[in-house]
Amino acid sequence: QGPAYASVFVQDEDAQDEEMEIRRMHELVDQTTQTLQQARNELIAVNQRPTAESSGSAENNAKSKKKENAACKHIDQLL
Repeated sequence: QGPAYASVFVQDEDAQDEEMEIRRMHELVDQTTQTLQQARNELIAVNQRPTAESSGSAENNAKSKKKENAACKHIDQLL
């Protein structure tokens, strides 16, 4: 096998590498989209909580604030 065959193998390997990179990019885009969608859904859930909790006691307000902060931290981690 001479240099001509080696050139064919190198070109084939390059094409396979490029295809793998493209597949990986698509996977990363899909994973990023899923993560962003999850974060968006959680943010919507946090924003849609009833504001009736604000009419409760100071202790209930503190607890709900802690829950909200925890939810926000989780959303930040997803992003």
